[in-house]
Amino acid sequence: MQSQGPLHTDRPRFSGIDWLNPALALGLLMVGLISAETFPLVSGAALGTFVWFTRHFRYDIYPDALVVSYGKPRQKVVPLDQVSEVRTVQFGFRGDSLFVRNTSGHGMIIRPSDPEQFAQRLQEALRRLTE
Repeated sequence: MQSQGPLHTDRPRFSGIDWLNPALALGLLMVGLISAETFPLVSGAALGTFVWFTRHFRYDIYPDALVVSYGKPRQKVVPLDQVSEVRTVQFGFRGDSLFVRNTSGHGMIIRPSDPEQFAQRLQEALRRLTE
C-alpha cells in the first residue's frame, strides 16, 4: 500500500440480523458471569471473538489495493492488480452487495453502505492502475 491516504472509504451496511450474534455473545457472557457457570462464559467469549475477527468494519480503496478491515488488528489486503471482477449481487432482505473476485478465482462479498458508489470508485481505481 502506498503511504498516501485512501481514495475512498466506506462502512458496511448493517441490518437488524447483524446485531443477533453480538447480542447473543453478550447475553451468554452476562449469564456466565451472573451464574458463575463456565460453559456460557466460554461460549459467549468464543462467539464474541468470532464476530470480532469475521465482521467487516471498514472498506478502503487505495491507489493500489482494496483493504477490508475487520476487528483490530485483522485486515485483508487485495492488490488491485489481482482484481478480475467487481459486480453487484442481491441477497433478498440484505439488499445489494458487491462480489470482488481476484485473478486466482477466489472472491469475497462486501456490503458497503452505498454499493453503487463504492463499485464506481473501485472501477475508477482499477482503470487508473492500468493507465
